[in-house]
Amino acid sequence: FYAKMNPDVVAVLGNDANALFNHFLQFGINEGRRINPYFDVNAYKKAYPDLVAAFGDDIAAYYNHFANHGISEHRTLGGFPAEKIVPGAAVAYSGSSSSSSSGGGGSSSSKPATKPADEQVTPTPVTPEKEPEKEPEKDPEPTPVPEKTAEEKAKDALDNAVKAAEDADKALKEANKAYSDAAAEVGKQDVDGKNTTTDGLLAAVVSTDGTASIVAGENKLTSRAIASANSAIAKAQNNPTASNKQDAINAATAAVLQATDELQAANSNVAAADKALKAADNAVKAAQAATVAADEALAQAKSAKVAADDKVAAVKEQINANRTRLALAQQAETIANQNFTKVNAEQQEAVKEAYDALVVAAKAFGDDNKVDNNDLAVADKINNVVSNSTKDKLDIASANLVGEIETALTLGQGNGTINDLDRAKSAYTNAASTAETSLVNAKKALLELVPGAEFNADGTVTAESVNRAMSAGENKLNSDIKAQFKALKDAIDAKNSTTQGTPYYDYVTELIDDALQALVDLGCYKAGQNTTAYQEAEADLINNGAYIGDSTKQTAAFNTAKVDFDKKYNDNQTGIKAVYDNAVSAKQGADTNVENLSKLVGAYEKADLANKDAEKEYKDAQTTYKNVKASSAKAIEDAQEAVDAAHTEVIVIQQAVTSLETTDTYDHDNDPLTPAVTKLGAAQDEAAKADAQLGTAERLVKDTADEAEKAAENKEAADEAKAAADEAKATAEQNLETANGQQTTANGIVVTN
Repeated sequence: FYAKMNPDVVAVLGNDANALFNHFLQFGINEGRRINPYFDVNAYKKAYPDLVAAFGDDIAAYYNHFANHGISEHRTLGGFPAEKIVPGAAVAYSGSSSSSSSGGGGSSSSKPATKPADEQVTPTPVTPEKEPEKEPEKDPEPTPVPEKTAEEKAKDALDNAVKAAEDADKALKEANKAYSDAAAEVGKQDVDGKNTTTDGLLAAVVSTDGTASIVAGENKLTSRAIASANSAIAKAQNNPTASNKQDAINAATAAVLQATDELQAANSNVAAADKALKAADNAVKAAQAATVAADEALAQAKSAKVAADDKVAAVKEQINANRTRLALAQQAETIANQNFTKVNAEQQEAVKEAYDALVVAAKAFGDDNKVDNNDLAVADKINNVVSNSTKDKLDIASANLVGEIETALTLGQGNGTINDLDRAKSAYTNAASTAETSLVNAKKALLELVPGAEFNADGTVTAESVNRAMSAGENKLNSDIKAQFKALKDAIDAKNSTTQGTPYYDYVTELIDDALQALVDLGCYKAGQNTTAYQEAEADLINNGAYIGDSTKQTAAFNTAKVDFDKKYNDNQTGIKAVYDNAVSAKQGADTNVENLSKLVGAYEKADLANKDAEKEYKDAQTTYKNVKASSAKAIEDAQEAVDAAHTEVIVIQQAVTSLETTDTYDHDNDPLTPAVTKLGAAQDEAAKADAQLGTAERLVKDTADEAEKAAENKEAADEAKAAADEAKATAEQNLETANGQQTTANGIVVTN
């Protein structure tokens, strides 16, 4: 079966059963080759996961388990028809062994009853007990295995070829060692020497001057001596004279002596034949052992030939795998070079972009002098840009703000600084607050003088409302004067009708004073050079009783009051309107100052923020430029390293191919450290030696067969010589017995004459 299924092995080893079996043990078992049609180790392994858990990929363990346990456990799954070759009732096994070797020890389950091995039976299959149906378990989703790259596949092929070469080299060394041992065993048996010894010993027996010839000669002499004795005895018996009796006795004694010589020669012949037979037996045994050893040497030589050819094939596979790897490595080198060109261009562009951004940021910030502008074109670009940086804007905003601060603080001569901002704010705020208070007071005074006055959006008084208010004010003034005149008249009338010195008299006197003071307050009187308006009014009242029913005096008083009223409102210096207008203007100016300061502060803060942002962008651009330069250098360096690594890989693989492809023969004696597995020529040299060794083994088998045939012939001749020697000895013993009988007969003759 093995020969039929593996013609490639037969082509090398032939149909020798021992050689094929040795090949299976050394190679076939691990290569998955089947040894018979009844056992498929791969199917057996697949069918029993408990064995896989115990043995893994140890293929030989599955064979051992099947031989020692699987048959008795009736493991019939996996394509093994155990019922057809296992005697007795077979029970299909579909689970783990109760105590098989897969569990690590113990005896197997009870064996079925079997009939004697010499009795041919047809086993009757037993229907296995039906197990309860179980819900089939869903197989877990297999974890997807990523497909290997071409490089990985080529490397795997190389590793497999290297492993195959190592295995073949190991097998070759083992086969060569076994061949040497077997060939030495053939030499040790020395069949040719033993045959030569046997030839000599046989010649000592069967040659013309050998012991057998000597015995034959002695036998003839004995026969004549016995015949002579018989004749002399017959004569003496016929004529029993003393002389005839003595002749008979002498003839019989001579026959005994001759028969004794013959027996001695026969014994020597038997001893020589025994030696020859023993030597022949030794030669035959040696020939048998030598034949076994020669056959083993031939089988090992064939195995060595297979291993050597496998080794050559494996080295060639290494070469092919490395050629594939070399093509892939060269392709990878090309890609690495292309990538380097691309990366170099991209990184240079990235550095340029970062540098341009740095230039822009530096210009925006106003710090172009700090730019590392080694590029003259970039330097010219910086110098030709009109300066309008955030620093310039900040300086302008700062100068404007400082000028306003100086104005606020009235410092002058440029003594104000940004640090005085809070003082300036406080000054303007206080001025605005004071103006606000003045405006409130002026407005209050205005409304008191001209009730109902209305105001424009900017705070100024509307003309229409003033005219209306003035008219209303004059009417009110007239009414107030009349009312006070009436009160004055009523008080004077009451005083005139009241006794002086009474409380009421004092009271009405006070009323007169109050009314008179009210008239003064209303502007009916003007102060003279040395008097107050009240004193004039009082004198006028005492001296001529003014206003007491005197309309002329009243009109004059009203006109005086009206002039005073108009002056209070319209006077350019002290008039309420002028005061109010000035307060409005002061308030607007103070508010404008506050607003202007606020705007300048806002402009400064905005410029400062813009400057800080620009500074940050500038610093960020510097950092980015620095990082881009570093990362670009690193990227280019990495790309170059990838190119170098790819180139090195090409060189290494090329050297490996060159080393493998060398056709130099391998000199084991002069170059013991160089492993033959790395050279094709060495492997081919070993294959050639294996061929020569196979021829030597074949000749050794033929020579051993010839020597064995010669030993068998010698054995046959020695057997014949021994038989002849034994027969001659028996004849000699018979002759001696006859001669002794003649001697007795001769001595017993009675002499009568």
